[in-house]
Amino acid sequence: PNVLPARPVMTTMLMDVADIRFTQEHVYDSFNANSSKAGNVMDLVNDILKGNKTPLDLPLIRVAAKKGAYWCIDNRRCFVYKHCQLGKITVQVFDWKDNREFELKYKNG
Repeated sequence: PNVLPARPVMTTMLMDVADIRFTQEHVYDSFNANSSKAGNVMDLVNDILKGNKTPLDLPLIRVAAKKGAYWCIDNRRCFVYKHCQLGKITVQVFDWKDNREFELKYKNG
């Protein structure tokens, strides 16, 4: 019998953006250096502050718990939400070990 690999467990919840930590020390000013269409961080800040966009228009940021805190791997969007002081946002919550990106960014950040 074929057994499918277990899928990472992920839930969504409301979390205050002020309580979310970055996994990297710095964020780049653009979302994709390879595409001019991706836009930059400050454009998104302005769009949110003007009401042109909300976090619901974007993919949910991904967080996981480690050392008593929640850490985000979507650091640029998290920076934008913190800068805009958005308060509670919906996030995707993963188990740390189920997504290698958490450990990679945490170690190399």
